[in-house]
Amino acid sequence: MIAWYAFPSSWKACCYKIASKNNNGLGSCVSVMLYDESAKVYGMNHYLLPDDAGTPGLSGRYGQYAIETLITKMESQGAARLRMRAFVYGGAEVLQTSTGLRKIGEKNSDLAIQMLQQYGIKILERDIGGKQGRKITFNTET
Repeated sequence: MIAWYAFPSSWKACCYKIASKNNNGLGSCVSVMLYDESAKVYGMNHYLLPDDAGTPGLSGRYGQYAIETLITKMESQGAARLRMRAFVYGGAEVLQTSTGLRKIGEKNSDLAIQMLQQYGIKILERDIGGKQGRKITFNTET
């Protein structure tokens, strides 16, 4: 089994029965995990912010780019959007602000759900929000 840690701004697409166990620590970041069981293609990302806030740049640290890139990479390995299934985790509000205006975790979570719905990808499970971070594991053998 291959084991790896999904650092912020990263994504990984594994394919063709390569078993892997992927660990991730999340606060306000969000991780989207996708799989296409028929094609045996699995993928995971970990992004920090929902968008580039007007500073253009293609980077996995931004949710919009990270989600699109993950889907595209999985499709290039034989996955199909209509068969993909998703898990969404993270988006906690771990940074306290006096105004409450930032809500980065909520914005990250909302973006993931919106984009997956837009792409027609069914979300099987979500554990988002709250005040505490999470440690998640994506084991492609189970």
